[in-house]
Amino acid sequence: MVDDRDPVLEEFLLHPFPGGRIQHLTSGEDSLKGGEVAAFGRLRPVHSQGILYGWLSLAMIGGWLYILPRLTRSPLYRPDIARRALFVWNLALVFGMVGVMAGLTQGYEYADWLWPSDILFVVALFVLAYELVQSVRMRREQTVYVSIWYMLGTLVWFSGVYLIGNTPLFSGMNQM
Repeated sequence: MVDDRDPVLEEFLLHPFPGGRIQHLTSGEDSLKGGEVAAFGRLRPVHSQGILYGWLSLAMIGGWLYILPRLTRSPLYRPDIARRALFVWNLALVFGMVGVMAGLTQGYEYADWLWPSDILFVVALFVLAYELVQSVRMRREQTVYVSIWYMLGTLVWFSGVYLIGNTPLFSGMNQM
C-alpha cells in the first residue's frame, strides 16, 4: 500500500510557500517606494504570475501527487523525476520573475516571460506529465478513475495552450 508520509508531496506543498511570501512582499504599500523595479507595471505581473505559477499550480500538482498513488494503489513511478520537475519549474519561475522585474518581457499579459523561462516551464510540465503517465501505467488498481483522466488531460492541455500562447507564430487578439 502507499505510505501516508510522502516526501515528494511535502516538497510540492512546501515549496510554493516561498513564492507566496514573495508575492506578499510585492503587494504591500512599502513596495511602491522602490523605484522602477518596484513600479506597479512590474509588480502586478510578478504578483499575479507568482500566485498562478508559483503557488496555485504547484499546490494543485502536489495534490495530484498525493491522490494519484491512492487512486492507483501503487507508488509514484519515480519520485526523483517529480523532484527534478519541481526544480526546473522553480528555476523557470525565478528566471521569469527576475526578467519581469528587470523589465525584460514580451509585453503580453500572462505571457510576459522570455522564451528561456517558457522553455524551462514547458519542460517541467512535460516531465510531470511523463511521471504521471508512467505512474498510471504501473498501477495495481484496475479501474482508472475519471479524476486521473482529468489530471493527465490538464497537464497535456496546459502544456499545449502555454506553448501556443507564448509562440510568436501564433497571435491572438491582444497581439494584433
